[in-house]
Amino acid sequence: MKKNSMQAVCLLLASVALILLRGPRLFVEPRFWAEEGTVYFAHAFRTSFLRNLTTDFFGYYTLVPNLGAGLATLLPLELAPFVTTYLALIIQLLVCSVAIFGRSFCWDTVPKKLLTVGGVLAISTGDVWLNTINSMYWLAVGTFFILLEQSEGQSAPLRLFHRGMLILAGLSGVISCFMTPVFMLKAYRSRQREEWLQAGILVLFSLVQLAVLVSSYLSANPLLGERFTGGEFQWQKILGMHFLAPFLGLDWLQRDAVLNFDLRFIDFSTALAGDYNPYWSRVSVLLTAAVMVVFFVALIIKLRKERMVQEMTASFLLVSVLSTVSSLRMASGSRYLLAPSAILWTLLLYAAWKEGFSKWGRGIALLILGIAIAGNAMTYRPKLERYANPDWPKWRDELLIWRGNSAYEPRIWPLAKEWVMKLGSR
Repeated sequence: MKKNSMQAVCLLLASVALILLRGPRLFVEPRFWAEEGTVYFAHAFRTSFLRNLTTDFFGYYTLVPNLGAGLATLLPLELAPFVTTYLALIIQLLVCSVAIFGRSFCWDTVPKKLLTVGGVLAISTGDVWLNTINSMYWLAVGTFFILLEQSEGQSAPLRLFHRGMLILAGLSGVISCFMTPVFMLKAYRSRQREEWLQAGILVLFSLVQLAVLVSSYLSANPLLGERFTGGEFQWQKILGMHFLAPFLGLDWLQRDAVLNFDLRFIDFSTALAGDYNPYWSRVSVLLTAAVMVVFFVALIIKLRKERMVQEMTASFLLVSVLSTVSSLRMASGSRYLLAPSAILWTLLLYAAWKEGFSKWGRGIALLILGIAIAGNAMTYRPKLERYANPDWPKWRDELLIWRGNSAYEPRIWPLAKEWVMKLGSR
């Protein structure tokens, strides 16, 4: 037991090191990120702590950014981004801790735990990195990890930890709530009291989030935005994002050889069909994504009798489809990929270690994992560059200008015209 605890602590420290390695500057010069500053902190700055804590903004309740923004107002303004950045760090470490301290076939050895945690950190994109507004996507990964845990024989502290994580996830966004049916199915199959309790927690907070959504709709909340409309839905983009970006990345598709192949195929299809077909504008994405989709479908069919695989598959479908449908104009985005990518990553790990699975299947799973590990390791820090530019405004400098002119709107990250914070005078 002592050895296991020491291994878990070492893995947790390794997680901290990996997070620090990706963007050390964010820990000494933290920033507000997008709506974290323009909506959450600006509102918290102008109102009371309790009122801010109970406010919903985008059609669902988000405890983590509300709490982070409220706590940030209790410190001097110069230190405010430290609160939200380090709170986001705590959330990421809590998610890692589910696998590090957990008990599941998918992470029952140190190498598996390392690949699980390291993989989730590596496949995450820069827009979900160390900011509270995207903590709900990290918590969805934690919810999925809890789904794969075996509650029988768990220690009391671990059960309490999992319950607390589910409460936090359910109160911090809707992504975790999408997996409620899978938790209910698992509880029905196992007949375990703890798993019924976990399902009940998600049912409760799913109802809370639904009530918030209905209330926002009836009050014509402008921040509800253009959700549930398909104005920018592109199925090629969705396939590429889900089945390419986490494992192969999209950078290789920009190489001259690939681009020239696309152009030759477009010329061929145009000559054959008589006009330009925009659906083939990136045939390399479609073909590669199709290969990946075929492999995952074959993998799921082969392992369809495994309960854990059934739960992974249902979770992936629910989270990926419902996240896309409920996104603004159904355009989706890289932040929506985190939980679905973590699910597919875990499925690959499961297949690679599954005894009795075909050698070909295990071999292909290991090959994809190897490519993904190598690719994501090489781009681990570069992935953050477009989201953390040293030339972007420093919070302290912006505050100096604001203190001299209260009408000034401090600029925050990412550097774009609309990301300015309307503070006014307190």
